[in-house]
Parts: sequence; C-alpha cells; structure tokens
Amino acid sequence: MQKFQEQNKMLNDFMIKKTLVKPEEYKGGFLYQFENFDKIDTVLDAVFKLVNSSAPIEPAVCIQVEGDMQKLDKLIDLKYFGKVIMAADTRYRYKFNETHRYQTSQVGIFQYGDGTIEVHEFKEIL
Repeated sequence: MQKFQEQNKMLNDFMIKKTLVKPEEYKGGFLYQFENFDKIDTVLDAVFKLVNSSAPIEPAVCIQVEGDMQKLDKLIDLKYFGKVIMAADTRYRYKFNETHRYQTSQVGIFQYGDGTIEVHEFKEIL
C-alpha cells in the first residue's frame, strides 16, 4: 500500500508540475479541472507521458467537458486502464479546437439503466 501511495504522489507531482493544477480526490482517484479546453492538447501531452511511463501504476484517464459529472462517473466506472477516454460530446467539442495533435476513435456504446453513453478515446498520432 505504501508503494502505491508513493507512486500516486510521484504521478500527481508530475501532473501538477506540467499542468499547474492541483487535483482533488474523487471516486478513489484524482480529479483535475481545467478551464481552457482549447489547450487540451497541452494537457494530453502530459497525460500521455503519464500513461506511457514505466511506473508500476496503470492509470485510467477520463476527460469530460462542461463539468458533466454524471458522464464522468460513467466513464470512471468503465475502468479503462492505460487509455484516455471521453464521452461523445467531448470528442465533438475537440473537433472545434484549432489544433488536433491527437486522434480519436470510438471505444463503444454502453447501456445503463438511465441511458447510454458513447465512449471514445484519444490516441497519439505516431
């Protein structure tokens, strides 16, 4: 458990340094809130360094626009480790950004008792 906490601290320190945003604990993980979605590629640069790191932790990263916590919770519940996922509305919003340093692809459509969610993921352009 101590090793896990040390790894979380190292990964959070890295993200704080790269994004200048302090996380809050949320649903067993960490929530970072960013105000400028037009600069999401800069955040994704840091996130993909984290996802691709050799740390013994495999993060599940979810990105959601507009503070829609219901969709964010559904994304979190999917537990897609090692990927950077988002709901369809976030993918749609990303298409309007001036730059696109990342590709997106559909992961699937998931049905819940209160509706469905279309899930996409960010992918690095190789």
